[in-house]
Amino acid sequence: MRDTERHESEQTLTGGQKLEGLLVPSRLPPYPTSPKIADYRAAMADYQPGEPLGGFGTGGFVVGKLLEKLAPVIGETGDQPGVDLDALHPPGRNARRGPPRNLVPPRPRPHRVNLCIVPTTVRGGTFVAHDPAETFVCAPNWKPE
Repeated sequence: MRDTERHESEQTLTGGQKLEGLLVPSRLPPYPTSPKIADYRAAMADYQPGEPLGGFGTGGFVVGKLLEKLAPVIGETGDQPGVDLDALHPPGRNARRGPPRNLVPPRPRPHRVNLCIVPTTVRGGTFVAHDPAETFVCAPNWKPE
């Protein structure tokens, strides 16, 4: 693998023993070690053997799993009451293609982001959750809507 193809996390780990105990934020449990992300590792081994694993791929995989769970609720046409599919579209999509048919109109959203992380540490040359439960920690007083 060329250096330019190395995953961003691998670059962090090149610091070796000097980084042991380094605490970093992660929006998901650590992909190399978490039992919660085992499906991602198995899918990569099956469909992309030898390719690097990483946080971006894990994020995409988790979104796919979410959509898998939402599919029965959304239905074939996406016209189920209370399902706001517009929230799943990338910004600007509707402006280019027109409003989706049979979808719940978008509701105003405050400009808030997820302020929760899984504290992750470097241990033994890989990323592991800071605690065995892989607990998410949120900013004080922040709650999801």
